[in-house]
Amino acid sequence: MKSEYISVPVSYGKINMQVAGPESQKAILFIHGWPDSHDTWSHQMEYFSKKYRVGAIDLPGVGNSDAPPQRKGYHIDNILPVIAAAIRALKSPEVHLVAHDWGAIIS
Repeated sequence: MKSEYISVPVSYGKINMQVAGPESQKAILFIHGWPDSHDTWSHQMEYFSKKYRVGAIDLPGVGNSDAPPQRKGYHIDNILPVIAAAIRALKSPEVHLVAHDWGAIIS
């Protein structure tokens, strides 16, 4: 799988997202749980990148993503804009979310 890492701007810095696959009309965004990272989705990314644009983020404070400056930055209301930014970065009119654990609660 040919993939790349992009930095998605958020209000306090950036989040890391691995992207792969053709820039098609449909995309899949994978959101990991705690204490995982985007690597949790490596097998799914490889499989689905053959047909879809796929992205797997590192949630705030994980991997190469910046941490919010205050603890309240981890509140779900403050993480939803992070997910929205990742969706926009996929540049697709249709994005499906796949998540587990904390990522599923956010999704």
